[in-house]
Amino acid sequence: MDELRHLLAQLGLGAAAEPIYQMIMDLDPMNMTRRELEQAIRHVFALHGFEACADAAVAALSEVGFAGLGPQSARDGEGKAAGRERAAET
Repeated sequence: MDELRHLLAQLGLGAAAEPIYQMIMDLDPMNMTRRELEQAIRHVFALHGFEACADAAVAALSEVGFAGLGPQSARDGEGKAAGRERAAET
């Protein structure tokens, strides 16, 4: 995902950029709530000593709608069942 690679380059992560990229791309967002995905991304940054960059990364990934992090997502941290219930109501 070019947006993620560009973001990591802008954050100045140096040699950690590629491992962080790979770890984020290996996440399974289809089986995670929005909150779980955000926490997993924050954890990846923490593992590499870049905790301070995690907020910026999550915000930027939300802007581009990475793996359902966008503001229009039904995955709002309420859990997978809540999203399915909302879909069934429409």
